[in-house]
Amino acid sequence: MIDLPAIRTQFGASRENYENAQPFAHVALADVFDPAILRTINAEFPSAEAMGGNFTGEIQGGKFTESDWEKFGPTTQDFVSACNSGPFLKALEALTGIPGLIADPYLSGGGQHQSGRGARLKVHSDFNVHPFLNLTRRLNMLVYLNERWDPNWGGQLELWNQDMSEAVVSVTPELGQVVIFSTTDHSFHGLPDPIQCPPEQFRRSLAFYYFTADGTTPDPRSTLWKERPGEDFLSRPSARFKTAAGHARRAVLTAIGKP
Repeated sequence: MIDLPAIRTQFGASRENYENAQPFAHVALADVFDPAILRTINAEFPSAEAMGGNFTGEIQGGKFTESDWEKFGPTTQDFVSACNSGPFLKALEALTGIPGLIADPYLSGGGQHQSGRGARLKVHSDFNVHPFLNLTRRLNMLVYLNERWDPNWGGQLELWNQDMSEAVVSVTPELGQVVIFSTTDHSFHGLPDPIQCPPEQFRRSLAFYYFTADGTTPDPRSTLWKERPGEDFLSRPSARFKTAAGHARRAVLTAIGKP
């Protein structure tokens, strides 16, 4: 399913780039997984309407998610299992220097993601503690599945600096592109502008979140949303409260298998 020896070698060789990357620790790699397998995973995606999570509104509207392993196709199930396996966690530790990484068997907030025309995800840093396992979130891995994605459609993953003055990195979500980054209070990322793909097209990815149990779990918080220069959505308290509360609730419900 995946070439673990080759991945360990590739990840180990990329550690210095990961640690020294700006605006925060990350790496973007284009040749980690077999494109043929990723094409099959893409073909196994359900329709947007059939997915368990449906996000609406200005901040993250147009995003659909599915975290229920039993609803994945067989190749997707095998791939998810491989990326949550002990040998793969060891490869991630070689890349990041983070010992004792733990995969999330519940895929809380992770799994299949797809976003259609007009969708966006405002800049944010992610929730920091697993919804019910009391584990500290340390790492995100995004695996993109979009063949022949036109950069003019937008949908690039943007990594922003801490003072929100600049998107330092922009990654086009093309087939085979893998982005792995450290999750902290300041790992601000998103796709904040509405996607302009054709109506029948979707921006698809698999999302994996990895955790540690090191005895220093922080106080749990929901997603931290950030405004880019010229944005003002956080000035509306009702929208901010509903979004934060809704995100936390969806994370818990997803983790326990409810839509």
